[in-house]
Amino acid sequence: MEAIKIYRIPIDTPKNLIEAYFLVKKKALEFIFSYVEISKKAHLKFTKTEKSLETSC
Repeated sequence: MEAIKIYRIPIDTPKNLIEAYFLVKKKALEFIFSYVEISKKAHLKFTKTEKSLETSC
């Protein structure tokens, strides 16, 4: 299963803005997937401190 958020980019957008958008998107996905382990199923991996921060919110 794949989760993809789709954004519309106007045609008259400057090229450097489009390139910056894709760079930010790539870095965000790399960060998210750094927490994903795949072995037949996808699992999120967090350290103990990250888990305690998540439950305290």
